[in-house]
Amino acid sequence: MVIPEDRSTPDTVTNAKARSDLGMCLLAKKQYAEAESHMLLAHKYLELGHKKKHKLITDEMMSVVNQRIEDLYEAWAQPEKTIEWRNKHPQVAKKRPQP
Repeated sequence: MVIPEDRSTPDTVTNAKARSDLGMCLLAKKQYAEAESHMLLAHKYLELGHKKKHKLITDEMMSVVNQRIEDLYEAWAQPEKTIEWRNKHPQVAKKRPQP
């Protein structure tokens, strides 16, 4: 899969979704470091678009990517990063049951 690196492409949403989905596939294969890089970049793309009020980037879309990153850190047994992520994005943590 070829995913453009240019953050200024008009198709930021598609790029972010592709990276997030690829990250989930890599997570399923337990390729955590590679999954992390794709998921964090997906989050960055969406965050940039959200700040610019891109009409296709919804709060729900942001929440899905945030939750995927949290899931990654939980699966990767990195509790510090899981907690750090929850603290950065409390709106996602509120929607999830606490252990």
